[in-house]
Amino acid sequence: MRQRSESAGIPCPWYRRVRSIDDAVALIDGHALPAIVKPVDNCSSRGVRWIDRKADIAPAVSDALKVSRAGEALIEQFLLGTEGSIETLVQDGRIVILGICDKTKSPLPDRYDLELRYPGAFEAPVRASLEALVQRIVSGFGVTSGILHIEFLVSDDTRTVYLIEFAIRGCGSKVATHLMPALTGVDVVRVVIRQALGLRTPIEPTHAGHGALHFLLFPRGRVTAVHGVDAARQLPGVIDACVERRAGDFIDDVHDGRSRPGHVLVCGRDRTDVQETLARVRALIRVDYEHAAGVAPIAMVHSAHR
Repeated sequence: MRQRSESAGIPCPWYRRVRSIDDAVALIDGHALPAIVKPVDNCSSRGVRWIDRKADIAPAVSDALKVSRAGEALIEQFLLGTEGSIETLVQDGRIVILGICDKTKSPLPDRYDLELRYPGAFEAPVRASLEALVQRIVSGFGVTSGILHIEFLVSDDTRTVYLIEFAIRGCGSKVATHLMPALTGVDVVRVVIRQALGLRTPIEPTHAGHGALHFLLFPRGRVTAVHGVDAARQLPGVIDACVERRAGDFIDDVHDGRSRPGHVLVCGRDRTDVQETLARVRALIRVDYEHAAGVAPIAMVHSAHR
């Protein structure tokens, strides 16, 4: 992906591909740090880690190689900026962008998402660059039909849009299946199924709403009960609310996307309305532990930088 992106003129972080810890230590010197280490494959930020010291290279590369199906890792440039992602459908070469978000990321050294906000708060020139990025990907990779999930970063200094990665799939955590239909009126699942059967479907968004995917994090401990989820689902603007832990489950520290214990999908009139709905959801959901009762979700720490 990196090599073909470069051929298509798509800005990307500099990178090195490594197959062993020795490769990594030999290739990367102190001037290349800080950097991001990640497997060349897998998902949900497994094995992704920020490093800023040479002593961090070996353990980070070891973790990335362990979760790589191909047994390879990337060491990438660490960029300062705002991350986001794009959901888009393509049919017969025609591009329909469903949503562009900005994100709140986890504190370093981990790199999973805490919140996705649609539409992203980007100025007009940046949005034009994001739309151009989609076109370059579709043209450069020969995508004629399907759904794309594109992750990007807008640099703080030059406002350059960098491609982080993309895949021919929709965003997880019910963004493609639930949030995008609510915000656009497009039945994404129906479109993708019909495309898989060789059938064309009109793709015409009827509106452009505001919404968010927000992840719920809780302290470590053995769960005895979860409260408030059903009540949260009944709130106006809530598309879905979920805590994926039950009595007897253990909530551990979160280091990747699959470890997050819960999430909320909401829509609203504007960005402020969406945040107010999220606050009401967070006020309702509580977890009981063996050692404590009525524990609230952990407050989100803002870290928009890659």
